[in-house]
Amino acid sequence: MTNVREPFATHYVQLFQSIVKFYETKNFKKALKAADEILAKYPAHSDTLAMKGLVIKATGKVEEGYNLVKEGLMNSKFSSGICWHVMGLMYRDDKNHEQAIKAYMNALRYDTQNIKIMNDLACMQMHVRDYKGLLQTRHKVLQLKPGMSGHWISYAVAQHMAGDRQKALVTIDGFISIGDLSNPYELSEVLLYKNSIIQEIGNPEGTLKHLKEIENKHRDPIYVLETRAKCELQLKRNQEAKQTYQALLQLNSENHAYHAGYQQACGLSNSTTSCSDDQIQSLLNHYDELLVQYPKSAVIKRIPLNFATGQEFKNRLDKFVRTYLSKTIPSLFSAIRSLYSDPSKVEMIQELFSSYESSLIDQGQLPNADSSQKDAPSTLLWTLTFMAHHHDKLSNHEKAMQYVNRAIEHTPTLIELYQLKAKLYKHVGAYGLAADQAELARQCDLADRHLNTKSVKYLLRADRVQEARIVFYNFAKDMEGNFNAHDMQCMWYENRLGESHLRLKKYGQALKQFHNVKDHIEEMVDDQFDFHQYSLRKLVLRSYVEMLRWEDKIKSIHFYVRAAKNAIRTYLLIIKSGDSCKETNKTAQDLVDLEENKKSQKPKKKKNEEGGEEEVLPKKPQDDFGELLMNVQDPLAQAEKFVLDLIKFANDDLQGHLLAIELYLMKRDYQNAIRSIVRARELDLENAELHYWTCRFAHEYGANKNEKDQEVVDPLMVTFMNGDLNKYNQDYIERNGKRYGAKVSVAKVMHLLEQDEQRVVSLIKDCGGASLEECLRGFEFGNEIGINLGEEMRREYPLADVFRV
Repeated sequence: MTNVREPFATHYVQLFQSIVKFYETKNFKKALKAADEILAKYPAHSDTLAMKGLVIKATGKVEEGYNLVKEGLMNSKFSSGICWHVMGLMYRDDKNHEQAIKAYMNALRYDTQNIKIMNDLACMQMHVRDYKGLLQTRHKVLQLKPGMSGHWISYAVAQHMAGDRQKALVTIDGFISIGDLSNPYELSEVLLYKNSIIQEIGNPEGTLKHLKEIENKHRDPIYVLETRAKCELQLKRNQEAKQTYQALLQLNSENHAYHAGYQQACGLSNSTTSCSDDQIQSLLNHYDELLVQYPKSAVIKRIPLNFATGQEFKNRLDKFVRTYLSKTIPSLFSAIRSLYSDPSKVEMIQELFSSYESSLIDQGQLPNADSSQKDAPSTLLWTLTFMAHHHDKLSNHEKAMQYVNRAIEHTPTLIELYQLKAKLYKHVGAYGLAADQAELARQCDLADRHLNTKSVKYLLRADRVQEARIVFYNFAKDMEGNFNAHDMQCMWYENRLGESHLRLKKYGQALKQFHNVKDHIEEMVDDQFDFHQYSLRKLVLRSYVEMLRWEDKIKSIHFYVRAAKNAIRTYLLIIKSGDSCKETNKTAQDLVDLEENKKSQKPKKKKNEEGGEEEVLPKKPQDDFGELLMNVQDPLAQAEKFVLDLIKFANDDLQGHLLAIELYLMKRDYQNAIRSIVRARELDLENAELHYWTCRFAHEYGANKNEKDQEVVDPLMVTFMNGDLNKYNQDYIERNGKRYGAKVSVAKVMHLLEQDEQRVVSLIKDCGGASLEECLRGFEFGNEIGINLGEEMRREYPLADVFRV
């Protein structure tokens, strides 16, 4: 804060400064005492009133704090820089960033050369990505204090983030010329930051030249080698790039990115579809040479399987898997799962492991073994385990279950087998049995966090919520023994708990969990504020820029995308169900569980000012059942907020666009609906759900079109539909008639158009070979139109919970 102006006496100036000191050290009681002493002498002093308001707000009295600051502003006739600065701090604390920036700018009108206010303003401008304002603020600071090197690098980062990279390079040079960079690591970080900007400009030649200049000054050899290799590839200097990647492989032969670059440097592609036979053989020879240098590298042994074909593939696969089987490495199937995209390789995998199984049963050893000594019994165990994974991958669920049961009979103490059996049950919809198997696996090792997590996931999928909470509590309690999944930001748990509540039609409780995930993401965005000053001071510039760019797309992470989609589904279901959803949101058992959970919360303790301990009861949670979230005035508006996030941050997510279409049809916003349809068609043209929503859009739009919508919708719609909805639906079933999901969508369109109901029923009953997800769609649609498909679905998935009588 700035110094207090006259007519203060010296004693009161010092007293005012002590208020600032006590506030910064969170000694609020002494800060208030000092403020009251000043106000006893000067009751209308604006700056003291503002500081007292800031301290009172920090103690939890928000409204009183704001009133005191506003009183101080009025006493100063709104001309006190300190009052405006304090107001900015309070707005910042409340995450009201726009008002905080306005307050800081008002403070600078009356305290034009206050560096601290300028730094606070710059941090806030960076936080909201106001790069234009940030450049102006940082430039003004630099003009005021050009001798301070930190202001140069701050200005350079502002120029970089604003896109003016050339000027940023000039500013960095100015920083290096005047900065005290005696620490070699700080110098290295600045030089490599400059190099990263040169690379972003798209100047590989300049990047390599600069790396040569700083060869003896940098302290990050891995970054230098990686950057050099990328630039050499861009400049088509393949021989130099090959040598650089070889140097990187010496450091880490398991890095797939290095192998991809190495292949490109050798003039090869990492895809067999774009390689000739000679190129494939050349690549295999290269990896044989690498294997001599790195004989223990699993990646070097695995990558050739992507390219080898025919007998060559089978021979290499045989050699590769024998090591896994003999050393009982559980991750064998994970290691070669990606090969299942090639049907010819799947066939050879099955032939190879079938021969292993027969030989191990008949002779006790793998075929063509080097010695007459029999293999360990575990070799047969892991062969059976692999075959269970193999048939599960091919959707041969019955055969997969037979293999896993044989493996359990062979070695009933192997935990992985019970996890595998749980997965098999999950894939056939038997979620209760899957949860039982996962819990059985957990009981084998109660100290294993992974097994605990898996058990919780399976229990939640089976909608056994209270059991899941009890199991999760083992690893989700704080030092006082309180359940703190929310404090741990355990988003996987909250997502799955919300999904379970959604299936149980407890929409308010579901929304509470999905909004918890949203709150975590927003908290992570706010957390970056702590790093704006710190990163510039410590000169961790590359990491700082990387963090800023990651924060810009944080809502694209799968935890948030999943929560957003589920929140949209929940709001749409609330609209469809009306008042009836309020009756199912909480049951008598929920109230009992809540009381039990509260009783289990132990009181926390904290140190008081006298050094003793005092108990602090946990804060009472608000809206335990999410009823405020469920009973919002406009659920569509709340759902649209999530839709806009998905369109902006997860534009490649098909399900997000399908939900957007449904929402915009409810709003009769046909312009946004058609935009989501067009984007969804770019992602998956033949998707069954997309076909239904496209037809439903055409049907509703045709009945409600207006001139304003026609200007936007018709030019886009004509690109895929000529207006004949019946023909469009018939053409789709002709192209996709073998897929049950397509049959369900076509049937739904026919029902929408009130066409042949017998044909509708015959389509949804023809479910042979359908996936579980497709069967669920058909089953739900059958229930909607009063057709019970339980018998047909049980023929396909007899163990599935949802199809049981």
